[in-house]
Amino acid sequence: CKNYMFLFISKLTVGNDNVANAHGIPKPSINTQCVSKHSNLFSKFNQAIERLYLFVSLSEIGLSVGQVLDESRVLKGNLMGHKVFLPCARRLETLVFRWKENGLSPFYTINKDEIKIFASAHDKSIGNPEFHVRLSDVPFFKKYLKECTNAEALKTYKSGSYERTITCAATRRDTISKNQSGLFYGYKIAIDAGHTAGDVKSGQIEKKYLKFKPSLEHGLKDSVEIAEGMLTYATAALLKEKLELEGAEIFMTRSFNGSTAFGITFDEWLKTDYKKTIETWSNSGKISAERKKWYLAKASKGDKFWLVFKDIELQKRAEIINNYKPDFTIIIHYNVDETNTGWTKPGLKNFSMAFIGGAFMRNDLASSEKRFEFLRMVLTTDIEESLALSESVVKSLETNLLVKAAERKDATYLYKGCLYTGKKGVFCRNLQLTRNIHGPVMYGETLYQDNLGECILLNQEVDKLKNIRVQQAAEAYYKGIKEYVENLKKVN
Repeated sequence: CKNYMFLFISKLTVGNDNVANAHGIPKPSINTQCVSKHSNLFSKFNQAIERLYLFVSLSEIGLSVGQVLDESRVLKGNLMGHKVFLPCARRLETLVFRWKENGLSPFYTINKDEIKIFASAHDKSIGNPEFHVRLSDVPFFKKYLKECTNAEALKTYKSGSYERTITCAATRRDTISKNQSGLFYGYKIAIDAGHTAGDVKSGQIEKKYLKFKPSLEHGLKDSVEIAEGMLTYATAALLKEKLELEGAEIFMTRSFNGSTAFGITFDEWLKTDYKKTIETWSNSGKISAERKKWYLAKASKGDKFWLVFKDIELQKRAEIINNYKPDFTIIIHYNVDETNTGWTKPGLKNFSMAFIGGAFMRNDLASSEKRFEFLRMVLTTDIEESLALSESVVKSLETNLLVKAAERKDATYLYKGCLYTGKKGVFCRNLQLTRNIHGPVMYGETLYQDNLGECILLNQEVDKLKNIRVQQAAEAYYKGIKEYVENLKKVN
């Protein structure tokens, strides 16, 4: 690293003047002898050297880790990919990881006696914990978290402490499966089909759809119309069938194409629950009288979906899954290329990936509910088990769908908002469902549906249960789950 530090500070100029000038970063001093001697190296690694310089400089002036990574783009490009830079790159990754980790330090302490969670840095400075548990009671607390309802656990957390005398009745583990010889007999599995749209029109409301016109220029002979909610539901339903044949008991958060976690469509929810929700918000003081009037009289259907329905529906998914208490949860999504702006034409990129819990940042611990989930992940093995499950599924997606597992450099959100787990295609990401669903969770992004080849295949068949590519995806999820359970049985 020292050799390359000498080289980059001797660089004649910083190419990204906009970023440097915006923050008052001076250009590196000139060392013509060094530049001349290493001209080939400077030419070949110009971008990597520039990004490393910006990373160090932006860090020194006190920007947040997110801003530094976003503006320097140091985790992208040949600094991370070329063998010449590997030792430096690895140390840089460790530095970034520790930097992100330290962002949470105002919210907790762990010592030989107890674990404490704080609501703020000020509370930590005056020794006022929001919750604490003795290390000797942690095994009992972990058992309590596994057996009790989420509401009971959160109530205990908000009480300020846990004592081993606090217990709850264990959930019954009766199974309704008839195939007692199947591989999955005795397993309760939750499957969450992402989004809610049952047709393209509904997909437009939730902004999870593709609509491409025929274009020889872009390789499309026919138009393409896809709603992601249709793909996820069909994949989940096919997967459910496969798992049940092998003895599993399955819980689906969406019971039919177009349904939501409330058991009805979004349109039906608007008629029966929207006004009641706004009244509840108003009575609790969450919204003003003026805002209530706007919601009831002026809000568009899209406003009602994005500002009201979306978050409470995701909360409902987590609630009903946690009440079911599955052995593990599979969340199914189909991704798009973030750089294919507007999604008016197909792209060429295609990756599979999975997200698990973790990767909390400082702003992610703003409420007691979020701090409770953070504590749960610290104390339990949910993240480790989620990693094992996701590793098996991503490997199967890559092998059986022939879709490459994503690397950190393949999407902005992967290097900016995630932590790489060390397992191919699996990232910690603090999403609402990866945070709030208890137990092992695999949040799958199956493939890029806006990829040219994929959108043509996924566009076939009105009934997506009959779509060959969706059937292949369900089979890939099944094989990944099968490997995970077989590995569990070997260990046990």
